[in-house]
Amino acid sequence: MPVTVMTPSQIQQFYNTYKKYLLPNTNEYIKYFFKIDGVTVSIYESGKVVFMGKDLSMFNKYFPISKYDNANTIGSDEVGTGDIFGPIVVASTYVKKEMVSELKELGVKDSKTIPDHKIVQIAQYVIKKYPDIYTYYILDNERLNDFKDKFNLNEFKAYIHNHNIRILKDKFEYDYICLDDFCGEKKYYNYLSKYDKSNPVTGISFETKGEGKSIAVALSSIIARYLFLESIKKLEEKYGYKLKLGGSKEVNKVIDKIKSDGNSKILYHIAKLSFKTFN
Repeated sequence: MPVTVMTPSQIQQFYNTYKKYLLPNTNEYIKYFFKIDGVTVSIYESGKVVFMGKDLSMFNKYFPISKYDNANTIGSDEVGTGDIFGPIVVASTYVKKEMVSELKELGVKDSKTIPDHKIVQIAQYVIKKYPDIYTYYILDNERLNDFKDKFNLNEFKAYIHNHNIRILKDKFEYDYICLDDFCGEKKYYNYLSKYDKSNPVTGISFETKGEGKSIAVALSSIIARYLFLESIKKLEEKYGYKLKLGGSKEVNKVIDKIKSDGNSKILYHIAKLSFKTFN
């Protein structure tokens, strides 16, 4: 539910643009209430404006620009940690401030809010147009399972984020490095001091829900999700099972099917055996 504040002239401009979508309302504090292509917009007498809906991309220009999006930023994020099947994918991207408007028009935002078919479209477009702005690492199930008793997932992630970010910081001039915070700054560097003593990257901003604060982090989440989906496809083709995502009862049904078929050994190659499901 994004919230912003508009000046009287901005409110008038918004009204002139969308007045055909104006609806009556009974809230004395709301000056205008619109419903536009599945999005409701409430403009309060105070100037506060509240947007509600699944796809708010058409209104991106009305939202405040974060410091990261008004600068050249390296962002980093990962996917797959909540999925029993499939690898962990960490992606990092470099976004110049001149690219932000284009990326927002494409619909770049937190990958968890975008359907998978749209993830594929955005990622393929960006990868083709800007092939040098991203890097990634796919931590496969075999590696995860080999070291599940030695490393926890956050240790893995800290190491890989540092690896990716170092590649981009040595390649581009940047103003900020923004990481979607998953363990806190202190623990992050503690993990690196244990397993990656070779020049850990400093000066990182650790942002909770960083996908909503930096377009570079959001783009990283989209590219990571795309590569994760591609990895799932390859595992399905290789082992002959339709793999459900997440950690739901449907996932457990697939695991039970694999076991009943006498194929338990393939779980080492397709699943994270550190999950409670296997304990």
